Parts: sequence; C-alpha cells; structure tokens
Amino acid sequence: MNNYTLRLDDKEVYKFKTPTGRHEVTYAQWNSVFEYLKAKEKLEDADEVTTIRVGLESMCRIISGLSQGVTYEDLLKVDAKKILVIYISDFSWLSDELPKTKFTVNGKKIVVPNFSKGTAGDYMDAMDLINQVTDKSNDSEIGLLIAAIYTRDGEYIQDVEAIEKRKEWLREHARMDLFYSVGFFLLSFLMKIKNDIPLHTELLKELEKLTSSYSDLDIMRYLRLLQKAEY
Repeated sequence: MNNYTLRLDDKEVYKFKTPTGRHEVTYAQWNSVFEYLKAKEKLEDADEVTTIRVGLESMCRIISGLSQGVTYEDLLKVDAKKILVIYISDFSWLSDELPKTKFTVNGKKIVVPNFSKGTAGDYMDAMDLINQVTDKSNDSEIGLLIAAIYTRDGEYIQDVEAIEKRKEWLREHARMDLFYSVGFFLLSFLMKIKNDIPLHTELLKELEKLTSSYSDLDIMRYLRLLQKAEY
C-alpha cells in the first residue's frame, strides 16, 4: 500500500495508507463503497451543485472505505481540490486495472476458468444457490457464491458443502482482484451468449457490481465543475 501524509494545518496531520490495486482491497471493503462507485447514475439530469456534492461525497467515501487509517469524517475537513488529487493519483487503478487469470491466494494457486468451456452444472449451481440467498440485499453472499462455484479444482461435481467451504475460505483470504477477474470474464462470456439463453437478473447485477469503477470521464467532469465553481 502507499503511505500517505495529509497536512490540514500546523497541528492536524493525517497519516493513512491507500491501496495500489484491487489486490489490497477486501470484499467487505468493496461492498461498503459500491453504491458510491455507481453514483454517476444519480447525476444524469443533476445540476452543477448537486453534481459537485455527490461527486465529492462519493470520492471521500471510496477513499476512506478502501484505505486504512482515515475516515469519511476526516476527509470532509480536506480541501476539495486535494480530494481530487488523492483520488486521481492513488485510485486510478479503479478505471484502468486489467483483469488477470492466475492468482496465488494464501499459498494456493487459483486459475479463473475459460467460461466458454464451462459446464451446464456450474451455471445451474450458480442459479440455484443465488435463488437460495433469502436476503437479496446482502449482495456480498452472492458474489462469494459466484467465485466459489467457478474457482473449483478439477471436473465439475455437484457438491454444495464444498462450495460453501470455498466461499468461507475466499471470504477470509481472497481480495477484489480475484473477484473482479471472475466477474469480468464471466460477464463478458454471458454477454456473448445472451441471445441464446435467458440470463439471470441477480447474477448480472452482481457481476456488474464486481466490475464497477469510476471512469476517468467522471473524474474530469467533477474537476471542471470544481474549477468553475471557484470563479
């Protein structure tokens, strides 16, 4: 992680750590900031004042939620331009990080499968288990299930107990780079075959969540509005 020092005045200094990529972000952290990654959906017809407020709130939430040692309340005391600088310099990976296919997690090698060669059993398990998640507001369970189903070893075997064990292991040890990559490649595959089979709405929503990010265009829009607001 990057060590960051932010001085507010002669007396108050914040020292915290920012992640250098998804490999330093837990699934729980990602879930805590997801709604702010999607904040742009609230701004389609918003005025400039609302855009600046929502944009800054989202960036403060993302920075504090994914970092260590700084809170949202801390960042509210920081000059808006500094928030943009922190975000642009330390969180560019949110928009430009590429998915990978091979990982080492707690000493275990994991390979993201080629979904074009996936089995019907995998897909059916994913649908059945997602339907069994009674609290659909707890999206983290759905994401963990998807990763647990598709990061198995060897040939497909319908073993719900084994999937549950993998889910709990991933919850403890895996980081967002793995979840992001599984979501990216599975979503890409499903988009290619969407005309041939009906797609599960909850699965698509979760995959989009795993692969969400702020784009550079969103950041530049906030920057232009902030500059304009100063005059």
